[in-house]
Amino acid sequence: MDLNQRGSIADLPEAVAIANAGTEKVYKEYPKTPEEWWNLVNEWFEPELMNIVKRYVSGSDVDKFKQAKEDKNHNMVIAVLNRAWFNAPDSMCIHTFPGWGVLCDLCSKSYLVEMTPEQLKAHLAGEPMGTISDEEAAKNKEAEKSLETKLNWEQHL
Repeated sequence: MDLNQRGSIADLPEAVAIANAGTEKVYKEYPKTPEEWWNLVNEWFEPELMNIVKRYVSGSDVDKFKQAKEDKNHNMVIAVLNRAWFNAPDSMCIHTFPGWGVLCDLCSKSYLVEMTPEQLKAHLAGEPMGTISDEEAAKNKEAEKSLETKLNWEQHL
């Protein structure tokens, strides 16, 4: 059976085993700093994140995931977690897997480790991440208008 099919993933023995694996760990909140992000990776790596990764990515990516954690290679950790998230079925039962919420939050908060310290400081302070010139803004607005018009016409063709 294709695990990416919608529907009865909850009936698969493997999925039931993962969901029933249980954990003594309690996930408290989103990471707010790069250190907290890595602490989550380290705390939930075995067995929760590994169980999910092993289930939804290829064997070579599992090995890359292990090595990336050891090397603190955030780019590879994020890539593998995103691949597992993408490959997982679109089913509510996936949320019963221990560590699934952690995986989702590590993906959504990956900017914590992807930004430079200066960018992160500006972001956390609520400062704008970048500005564009008035000329660029006008071009963007014109492009949006052109696309909107094109899409409107395509609806009628």
